[in-house]
Amino acid sequence: KYGMLGILKVIRMKDPDLNMLALGMDLTTLGLNLNSPDNLYSTFASPWSDTPARKDPEFYLPPCYYMNPPHELKTARFQKFSPDT
Repeated sequence: KYGMLGILKVIRMKDPDLNMLALGMDLTTLGLNLNSPDNLYSTFASPWSDTPARKDPEFYLPPCYYMNPPHELKTARFQKFSPDT
């Protein structure tokens, strides 16, 4: 099952599931251009997706999550503390 007799089952290519697991798949059939100098993740979303990856994410961030800049720190308050603090 796992020795030379097991590899014969793969070489004979009778079981398509076993061949896919052992030999893999040609990635160009999924629409990947492996000769492209660009990054693959920008164009390939998933092997189960028929559309290319979108550059902008599909979510809306509510305004309550945006942060206001902090108030300016006043150094005069530091003088009220002792050096031991």
